[in-house]
Amino acid sequence: MSREELEERRDHALRDLDELERQHAEGELTDADVARLRSRYEAEAAAAIRGLEETEPEPSPDAGRAGRGAVRARRAAYLVTLAAAVVAATVLLPQSVLDRPAGGFVTGNELDGTPASTAEDPVSGGRDLSTVTNSEMEAVVQANPDVMGMRLALARRYVEAGDLSSALPHFVEVLRREPDNALAQAYLGYAYLLAEQPEKAQGYITEARRLDPALLDAQWFEANLWLYGFDDPAGALDVLAEMAARPDIPPDVRGQVEELTAEAQAALDGTGGDGG
Repeated sequence: MSREELEERRDHALRDLDELERQHAEGELTDADVARLRSRYEAEAAAAIRGLEETEPEPSPDAGRAGRGAVRARRAAYLVTLAAAVVAATVLLPQSVLDRPAGGFVTGNELDGTPASTAEDPVSGGRDLSTVTNSEMEAVVQANPDVMGMRLALARRYVEAGDLSSALPHFVEVLRREPDNALAQAYLGYAYLLAEQPEKAQGYITEARRLDPALLDAQWFEANLWLYGFDDPAGALDVLAEMAARPDIPPDVRGQVEELTAEAQAALDGTGGDGG
């Protein structure tokens, strides 16, 4: 199957997943119908994405854009295989910045300086969440579905471990219950970026930044969106400059911002990627 055919299959599955969510929200489909169809569409998307990962990109007449696209593909290779879960959009969506593009930005508790133990913690005995297993946290979340702090702590733990498929349902559930949750909005947008739908990604990431202008996750995702989604290094540099000016980011995070800044500047100067 050609790359073009695989891309068409992937996009078709994505559209089906979006339509499935719309029909579910409007009461046209039962929960059982949604579960059955979702599994099928996710499997179709997964197969197409795996095929794309194994297929060499076709030459592009725009060498610069192709070069930057190849860089993005290489850096997100690990995540692309997980994008099958990501692309279960809105019903099952957002990412990982684990094998993150350019510089591998840290996410999770250290990103915004909020230790997991500050989340609402119904774990018996008030245990430090770092001593609680994922299975234990899953049980607590199931028993306390309205405790968003615990759900977010678990989802971000999965993100840090590279387990996107386990993280996504939790971020989506948070967003279903709290549409104004900036963190969930940000991760949903980043997931669309990984699924190569930058226009949709932009909507969610922009909303996350509106809801919480200081959210580092959203700033980092926006920088990646401009550089890798829209091939716009100047746009990325604007966001990265905003991040670099902050006095509150940890040294390791600042180092990663500097790495991505160097890559964006090289792309802008015409020396980045494969001659782009």
